[in-house]
Amino acid sequence: MTPAAYRFGRFRLIPSRRELWDGDGPVHLPRRVYDCLCHLVEHCDRAVGRDELAAVLWGHAGVSDKQVNQLIVRTRRALGDDGNAQATIRTVAGFGYRWAMPIEPAAPELPADAVSPRPVMAEAETVPAVRRPLRWRLAAGALLVILGVAAAGLLLPAGWRPRPAVPPAPANAVIVLPVEVQGPADAGWMRLGLMDLVAERLRGAGLPVPPSESVLTALGAKAQAPASVEGGSPLPWADSLLIHGSLSRLRAGWRVELATVAPDGTRHQVQSERGDAADAARIAADLLLAALGRPRPPDADEGDRLEDRLRQVQAAMLAGRLDHARELLADIGANAPDDPQVRVRLAEIDLREGRLDRAGSGVERLAAEPGTAAVPSLHARVLTLRGAIALRREACDAAWRDYDAAAGLLAQQPRASEWGNALVGRSLAATCRHAFAEAASDIGEARLRFESVGDRLGVAKADSYRGMLELERGRPADALPHLQAAVEVHDAFGAVGDTASDLLALFDAQALQLDWNAAWQTSERAWALRGRIGDPEQRLLIGADRVRVLAAKGRFGEAGELAAGLAAGIDGLRPAVARYLHAAMADLAWRQGDSVRLLAAASLALATWPEAANEDLRARMALFHQRAALALGDPAPPPTFTGGRVAAAQLVADAERHAAAGRPAQADAAFARALAQAESEAVPAGVALVAVSHARWLLAEQRPEAASALAGRLAGWSAQDYDCALIKLQVLQALGRYDAWAQALAALRPLAGERIVPEPLRASLVP
Repeated sequence: MTPAAYRFGRFRLIPSRRELWDGDGPVHLPRRVYDCLCHLVEHCDRAVGRDELAAVLWGHAGVSDKQVNQLIVRTRRALGDDGNAQATIRTVAGFGYRWAMPIEPAAPELPADAVSPRPVMAEAETVPAVRRPLRWRLAAGALLVILGVAAAGLLLPAGWRPRPAVPPAPANAVIVLPVEVQGPADAGWMRLGLMDLVAERLRGAGLPVPPSESVLTALGAKAQAPASVEGGSPLPWADSLLIHGSLSRLRAGWRVELATVAPDGTRHQVQSERGDAADAARIAADLLLAALGRPRPPDADEGDRLEDRLRQVQAAMLAGRLDHARELLADIGANAPDDPQVRVRLAEIDLREGRLDRAGSGVERLAAEPGTAAVPSLHARVLTLRGAIALRREACDAAWRDYDAAAGLLAQQPRASEWGNALVGRSLAATCRHAFAEAASDIGEARLRFESVGDRLGVAKADSYRGMLELERGRPADALPHLQAAVEVHDAFGAVGDTASDLLALFDAQALQLDWNAAWQTSERAWALRGRIGDPEQRLLIGADRVRVLAAKGRFGEAGELAAGLAAGIDGLRPAVARYLHAAMADLAWRQGDSVRLLAAASLALATWPEAANEDLRARMALFHQRAALALGDPAPPPTFTGGRVAAAQLVADAERHAAAGRPAQADAAFARALAQAESEAVPAGVALVAVSHARWLLAEQRPEAASALAGRLAGWSAQDYDCALIKLQVLQALGRYDAWAQALAALRPLAGERIVPEPLRASLVP
C-alpha cells in the first residue's frame, strides 16, 4: 500500500495533497519539479530511466537529455542538493536516476500551529530587494525565472491546464528573450539565468523591461496557439524593442552576444568575452545600454576596468550616438583627463563627425608626445587614426605610410584584431594609390586574422574594403557580394556609420551595373539612416546619391527639390565632398536637357576635382561640360588629363568634338577606340555611355544598320535603363520594324517617369 506521506531528512512529502514541507514550513515548487520528486520517491526501490521520466513528466519521450538534466538540477537544488553530493538523487550513468536518501512512511498530519501552505502553483516568488554578490544574484535570478517558466506552461505537458492570458507589455517596452546557450549540458540553466540578469541590468538603467515571467508566459501562449493560425500566434510586442541573447563556450571562458531589433527595423549588436558567464552578460548589457544611448545603472560598479568603459564608448560610436560617447568619455576623463586612451577616442569622435582639422590636431599632439611611442599598441592606434584622417583628405601616400608603420608595430602583438585593423587600413590606402595587388593581399591576410578570433565586425570591414577595391578596379559586379555581406553584418550590429559607408559603395556598384531598381532600394536604406549619422559629409553623399537615382528614374521634380535643399546647406563642407553633389546636379541637368544648368554644375564639380581621383566620374563631368558648351555655342577647351588611364568618357568627348566639327572619319575612329576601351572594362554604365552616344551620331548620319549593332549591345539593359531603352526605340523606328518598335515603346513608358517620349518616336509606323 502506498504511504500517505514520506519523510526523508528534514522533509515531509505528502503526494495526496501535492505538498512538500521543510520542517514546519511549506516549500513551493514548480509543478514539474514536484512531480519529478514524487515519481523518484515513489519508485525509490529502482532506477528510473530518462525516457520514463520524460514520458511521465512531459507526456512523451521526445524530450532532450538537456531538458531532463535541467529538471534534475532544479529538483536537487530545491532539496539543498547538487550534482557533486548527490545526497538525494543519484545519477545512474547511461540510464537515468535513482532516489538515494533513506525514506520512511509518515503521517500526513501537520503541526496544529503550522501555517497551511498555498497550493502548489507555477507562480514566481517575490525576491526581496536585497543586494547580493553578482554570482548569487545570477543564481537567484535563474531560480526566479525557472518558476516563471512553469507559470508560462513551458514545463507542463500539453492539456494539463488552459492557455494562460498573455500579460500586456508596457508602451515602448524592452523585451529580453531567453538566451540561446551553446555549451556543456550543465550550462543550460543559464538560458533563463542570464536572461534575467540582462533584464535586471537594463531595468536598473530606467528602461521599461517587463518581468521575465511575463515574457515567458507570452512565449508559452504562442507555443500553444492553434496550428491553423497563419504564421502562428503573434507575440504581443509589435511596438517593443526585442533583445536576443546567445552564450557560447570559448577555450578560456564565455562569449555573450546581445542583439536588438526595434519596431522600425533598427538593429544593434554587442558582444563581450569573460572567464565568467555572468560577468560577460553584465558587460554586454552595459555595452548595449551605450549603443542605445542610455546611462549605466546607478548602482553600476564604478571600479569597472578602463577597457570595459572604453568599450562602452566604442559601442556608442558604432551606433552613431556620438553625443553619448562624449558623455561617457567625460565621465572617464573626470578622473584621468589626460589619459591618452580617452584622447584617442575623442579624436575618433571628431573624425566620425567630419571635424577633420580638430581630429588631426588632437592626433598630432598625441603622436608628438614621448609616452605614445613607448606603448606600441597606443602608438599604432594613433597612427591608424592619423591614416584614416589622411584618407578622408585623399592624401593616399601619407595614409599608407601611417598604416604601414602601425602594422609593423602590431605584427608582434598577440591581439589579432588590432593588427587586422591596421592591415585593412593599409589595404584601403593601397587601393587609393592604385596598388591593387598589395591591397588584395592585405585584405586577405586581415580577413583570416579576424576570422581566427571570431571578430565578425572585422570580417565585415574586410569585406567592405574588398568591395571598394573591386569598385576602384572597375569591377562592380565583383564588388557586389562583398559589399552586400558587409552591409548585413554592419546593419545587424547597428554600426550606423559603417553601414552607411557600405551602402554608398553598394549604390555605386549598382549604378555602374545600370540596376536602378536595386540602387533605389539601397538609397532608401541609406536615406533612412541619415538622421542617425553625425558626419555631415556622409549625409551629403547619401543625398547626392538620392538625387542621382531620382534623376535616373525620371523623377525630376523630387530630384531638383532635394538637390536645391542639399545645396543650401553645403556651406562649411569641404569642396572635395561638395563636388559629388555638383556631379549629381550635372547628371540631373543632362537628363533634363538643361544645358545652362549642366554647364554650371559640371564647372563647379571640375573646379575642385583632384587629378587622377575617380577618373571615370571626372571624365564624365568633362564630357558633360563639353556637351553643354557646344549646345550653348561656347566650345571652351576641354579639361586636361595628365597621367593615369584614359577613361572611355574622354574618348567619347574626342569623338563628339570631331562629329560637331564635321569630321566623320575622325569621329568614327574615336568612337571605335572608346567602344573598345569600354568593352575591355565590361562595365555596363561605361559601355552604355559610349554606345548610346555613337548610335545617336550614326542615326544622325543616316546609318541605322550600324546603329542597330550598337543598340543590340545594350539590349540586356534596356529593361532597366531609360537611355538604353530609348536608343533601341529610335533604331527600330529608323529601320521600320513596326512590331518590335511597338513593343519597345510599351517597354519604355514605365521607365520614363516625368520624361516625355518625343512625338516623332510615338508616331505610328503603319502607312
